[in-house]
Amino acid sequence: MVRLQSSILIFISIAFLSGCSIIVGVIASSYDEPTSLIVTIESDPPGAEIYLNKKKIGTAPLKVTIEGLSKQHRIVFIKNGYRTKIETVSISPGPKADEEYLSVVYPDGTSYPVGDNTLNVVLQKEESLPD
Repeated sequence: MVRLQSSILIFISIAFLSGCSIIVGVIASSYDEPTSLIVTIESDPPGAEIYLNKKKIGTAPLKVTIEGLSKQHRIVFIKNGYRTKIETVSISPGPKADEEYLSVVYPDGTSYPVGDNTLNVVLQKEESLPD
């Protein structure tokens, strides 16, 4: 993870006809927030194929780096005999500069943090129709 910390100091001097000058100083300090997070993805039962943003990334359980702070990411779980499960997640900055965490985002926009940055999804068996 690349951390880029920068401080910008700008001085603007304006000379007036009288020879006086006014110096205006603007100080802006910012740091880049975390842009990626290592996440553990698990399924119950294990062995689901995992797709992150439409790209197959492997089979659960697995660890993956998710890029993009506060951007929503779609994780799809597919396993034969089980219903496909879709989770929307985002990486959120924590209260301290070096902290970040994974949040599951609900369709209504609310979210909740995921402990230990481990996403564990329980898959539901497909219902079979009677013969």
